[in-house]
Amino acid sequence: MSDALLTARNVSKRFGITQALDDVSVSFRVGEVHALMGENGAGKSTLGKVISGLHRQDTGTVAIDGRVLRPGSIDDAFHAGIRIVHQELAQCPNLTVAENLCLHDIPRTRLGLVDDRAMCQRAERLLAKLEPGIDVRAKLGSLSPGHRQIVQIASSLDENPGKAAAEGAHPARVIVLDEPTSSLSIAEVERLLAIVRRLAEQGLTLIYVSHRMGEIFAVCDRVTVLRDGKFVATSNVKDMDEA
Repeated sequence: MSDALLTARNVSKRFGITQALDDVSVSFRVGEVHALMGENGAGKSTLGKVISGLHRQDTGTVAIDGRVLRPGSIDDAFHAGIRIVHQELAQCPNLTVAENLCLHDIPRTRLGLVDDRAMCQRAERLLAKLEPGIDVRAKLGSLSPGHRQIVQIASSLDENPGKAAAEGAHPARVIVLDEPTSSLSIAEVERLLAIVRRLAEQGLTLIYVSHRMGEIFAVCDRVTVLRDGKFVATSNVKDMDEA
């Protein structure tokens, strides 16, 4: 694991009688798309949530650049540059795209009013990295599922996260994508995969949670397979075939 940016070592997590993760160790490199694969219940989403601080592991550690993160600390993971994009769209469809992208830190004028211009400019800057054609003034609920997913990814790239920025939060370095294409059309999937590949080329580490073989071979560099909460293997995608 010497060339790893992020490591999970000997991670175990139990929910009641279910052993979701059992002594799992995986490493993730800078600028790679790394798939976590397995059947439903294999533990792949649980591992992604442990890495991002949403779940507190029972044993084991998660470390980035050699610094061990506090178990179950979303703040620690966020400040270290770890973000998660959930399978379920965590958004407000009744608000505009710009409002959704600025909810954590709404810009205001000197009079304390919402600065709509600054809010739209920030949203346009974020979306320019991914899909500049999205209208930031449109209601989020009017967008296609694919565009809503892109907005959610754009939110994870925001380098101006309010109070966290003042406290030294690191820009996004690792993004966990939890089943990101589950509700998308074929064309939207292809667009999202192109965005994922481009983010990796820019130096981000993408942890791609999925069980869709085609997507793994299309976009991922390495794949880690989990089965019944246990680590099975990590391999280069180019060295494998679907069978």
